[in-house]
Amino acid sequence: MVLISHKSDGHALLRLDVPSLEYSNLVGIDLSSAVLSQAALMGSNLQGANFQDALLQGADLSYSDLVGACFRCAQMEGANLDTAEMTLVDFSEANLRDANLSGADLFGANLSGADLTGAQLSGADLEGANLNGAILSGVTFDKTTRWPEKLDLAKSGATLVSIQGIGSEAVIKQVTVIEDQERNSHLRSEEDVPPTDRRGRR
Repeated sequence: MVLISHKSDGHALLRLDVPSLEYSNLVGIDLSSAVLSQAALMGSNLQGANFQDALLQGADLSYSDLVGACFRCAQMEGANLDTAEMTLVDFSEANLRDANLSGADLFGANLSGADLTGAQLSGADLEGANLNGAILSGVTFDKTTRWPEKLDLAKSGATLVSIQGIGSEAVIKQVTVIEDQERNSHLRSEEDVPPTDRRGRR
């Protein structure tokens, strides 16, 4: 059973008593501020859909086509996005804590300010993604995970506390991605430091 009502501002407020919309064609649908916790949306076509401010905790969006969709400020803790197609998706300021993003295509996605604490990123493609200000504390990834070209998890561009590896798996204990501008204003590469300075002499 799907119940749809509208708030005073005109946005849809959708609640699913029996949350199953698997393999649905919902291209461009406006579900901003919708209540979709635990919803089953696996394999659905949601290209260009608007989920801004939606509640999607524990929702199953695995294998769905989410190209160009907006999840800005959405609450997606524990959501399943396994192998979803999410090119150019807007996840800015979204809560993706403990979400499963394994094998997901996030090429060019906007994850600025997103909280990915504890998220699974094994096999995910994040090339070209915007991770400025994103929190990646406790994320898990493997050797097939593809990161943005300018992001160096072990050098400047991220604050890395420790990495623990098991086989090809690695866990980042704490990584906070910082914006290029801030990095450039506060960090200097070793090559820029004169040799006399490295030895502690002027």
